[in-house]
Amino acid sequence: MASGFTSTGEPFLLAKPLDVDAGGYYHRGKELYKEGDVFVTMDDPGYKLPADWVAGGTAAPTCQPTTEVGP
Repeated sequence: MASGFTSTGEPFLLAKPLDVDAGGYYHRGKELYKEGDVFVTMDDPGYKLPADWVAGGTAAPTCQPTTEVGP
């Protein structure tokens, strides 16, 4: 489902939580919860994870889930 938000020229999935000064979109949660944007810059390691996924990257071989996934 998330991939549907990645098919535009500028992926909404990446732009919405990114600070406006860094090229992101306005996010009302910043005012509601007084927490600020999720990512201040595109250099944030947390931003790079979904950005790599959008670009077609896969998880590192050392990446292990912390909980069991699936049926």
